[in-house]
Amino acid sequence: MNLVFALVLIPTLGTQPSPPAAPEVSGVIATRVTFDGKARDKMGLAVLDLLETCRHSAPATEKDWMDALGQCHVKVRFPAPAREMDVSGAAKIAVEEAVVVFPLASKGRIVVRSGERFAYFAKFAPSGPPPGRELRHVEELLREARAAE
Repeated sequence: MNLVFALVLIPTLGTQPSPPAAPEVSGVIATRVTFDGKARDKMGLAVLDLLETCRHSAPATEKDWMDALGQCHVKVRFPAPAREMDVSGAAKIAVEEAVVVFPLASKGRIVVRSGERFAYFAKFAPSGPPPGRELRHVEELLREARAAE
């Protein structure tokens, strides 16, 4: 697991590269994974949908961000311009990157990065029929993950 953490940590250190043209989606789900093509786009949208259902938010730190990357997660780096999201309990935030920590049903959370600002979101509220649709959609999209090279 330390090797996986090191492999995930190394690319995140140093200067931040320019934003991608399409969402970049990768993560660690027992092994390092990526998402290709349509799966990448669907996961990016599903994460934004899930973020909108959060009923709890709080300021976070870079340490919280790094801790999230060390757990079972999916990380989405959104294309520019950053998408502004209304999230209950927090001011609008421009979502440049989001890390979704699994398992969602118990210890799940989303840590968002906007420049040097970090925020923590949790308590996913069911928004529409069927209840919990956004949460289940993110979990279902995990089937489209492929082992990273």
